Amino acid sequence: RYDECTAPRMREIHDAGFQSLAWMRGPAGMAQTAWGKTKDVYRALLDTGVQQLCVIQPHLLMQVLEEDDKE
Repeated sequence: RYDECTAPRMREIHDAGFQSLAWMRGPAGMAQTAWGKTKDVYRALLDTGVQQLCVIQPHLLMQVLEEDDKE
């Protein structure tokens, strides 16, 4: 789950030879945490080193990736 992704956990997973994917729960599950700040959540997840994201708003993820490419 996205809310269990940390940089140390991602390093541990990758060092063990596995790949990583963060699963976003969608509006109902995220309501208590970060819905409405979705781009910030996507950016924070990418910063952990997670390799893949399963998202409900891919257009926002694309915006984050495009913004990062401009930097």
